[in-house]
Amino acid sequence: MLRILIVSLLLSSVAALNILDPLADHNILNNVINFHQNIPLANQSTNFREAAGSRSSTKWPWSISDDQIHVEFLSNSGKRTVETLANSGEGAGYMGEITVGGQTLTAIWDTGSDQQVVNSVRTLNMLRPCMMAQGHCYNNQKSDTYSRLSPVPRKISYGSGDTFVLLGSEKIGSAGGEVKAMPFYELLTTNIPNILTHELDVVAGMGPRGWKGVTLLKQMQVDYFSFCFPADNRKNGYLIWNDRAPPAHFNRMVVPGEAPTYWSLKANEFALRSSKGSAPMSFDGECVVDSGTSLITLDKESLRQVTDHLDTFDKKSGFECNDKTLNQFPDLTFKLQGKDHRFRAHDYMMYTETDDEPDFVNPFLLPFKMGQQSGKSSKKCVLMFTPPMEKGTCILGMPFMRNYYTTFNRVEGTVNTMLHDGMCNMGRIQNFRQKLETESPPMTLRRIDTSKLQFSDGFMTLWNKHQAAEKALEKAVDTVAAAVGISQSKDGLLLKQKVDQEKDGVLELREKLEKQ
Repeated sequence: MLRILIVSLLLSSVAALNILDPLADHNILNNVINFHQNIPLANQSTNFREAAGSRSSTKWPWSISDDQIHVEFLSNSGKRTVETLANSGEGAGYMGEITVGGQTLTAIWDTGSDQQVVNSVRTLNMLRPCMMAQGHCYNNQKSDTYSRLSPVPRKISYGSGDTFVLLGSEKIGSAGGEVKAMPFYELLTTNIPNILTHELDVVAGMGPRGWKGVTLLKQMQVDYFSFCFPADNRKNGYLIWNDRAPPAHFNRMVVPGEAPTYWSLKANEFALRSSKGSAPMSFDGECVVDSGTSLITLDKESLRQVTDHLDTFDKKSGFECNDKTLNQFPDLTFKLQGKDHRFRAHDYMMYTETDDEPDFVNPFLLPFKMGQQSGKSSKKCVLMFTPPMEKGTCILGMPFMRNYYTTFNRVEGTVNTMLHDGMCNMGRIQNFRQKLETESPPMTLRRIDTSKLQFSDGFMTLWNKHQAAEKALEKAVDTVAAAVGISQSKDGLLLKQKVDQEKDGVLELREKLEKQ
């Protein structure tokens, strides 16, 4: 699929070159409008669903069709079971346990993916080999239930680099149940830092996969499961297996579409809201509820409105990275399927105590710098937003579960939420939610270890798609710029070189492109 995407982008760029006429200056803008329709621009909407009926025979993610997979159900107690998820990086991740071939491994339970990716003794790891991390690497030689399903490795991408995996099947167990002959990916090579350092061993997918595909939850017969993380991001989180059906006062929201790829919900009416008033935002799309991603993602226009607001505050009042300043910032409110939800300022702003973020993290942190009075504090405030994605795309990561007890109903295809009290306690009366919303206590600035940030497979899929679209747009703008006499650079770099020149013609062309 990645090769097909690359070829498509190249063909789009070639098409753009073929229709430009550098001798006809007065027709250039019309040409721009014509050819930009063939380029996957960053403001096009994301498709959150698979083609109807395609999931029963798809070869993704397993490389073989579902009718060739014969998973055997072993057990499910049917009892509500609470699994404690160990906190990592002060809210950067929440780790549980999974057994693969009878071997207990550390897992991140990820609603943003639908597959199991397992670190093993065969994983090439020069950073911390398995001999230095006993108990953190799966070994198929110690299992009598392992079966190899593919003779050759395949390549998948998680954004930090190419990852090669080998498809096999195993007995896999969780606090919710156990199955046999479940397909999984055994890592052979990877650049995923959290796996190389053995902070996690398994990415365990909990995504819907179109409701019809082979998934771990479906084979374990787990109908309800819930996530809840305490508001204090230093505390452990919770995954509730075989949870009870949500009571009536929960927000019940149906995942749209017949074959959804993600636990996504229609979202709109975003606004920045405080005691001084409300500033509406333009977002209208879908949000993925993603337990495997540490941050929050918005689209370009919505994120611009957020950063413009914070930048205005910074210029007028100066910025000090402390609790007092934090409590002056607005809530980010929004509706999911018409139901009210919100983030408070301490959900989207945290602090670190370092100027140098790890190289693998930098691409996924918003490059928005807030002013800081020198010498006053070692704290560096960072926004818990990733750079923007495509128009109408939103990801609600772990900060969402620090506000809402979130129940996923696999059978009915719903996401159910209830604002909790900060300790994962929910009221049983309707006005409990109203009380929390109107009597929220003062906020405290929280620290996060950005070196341990997590990004789900779903996040990376949407991220890679957006990056490809952005690159295609940059090349297209370079082509037009060259046609009007602006010197051209290689590899779409012209736009980046001009981004700080407010009156440059390339920027004007890009703005016209994105408004079409």
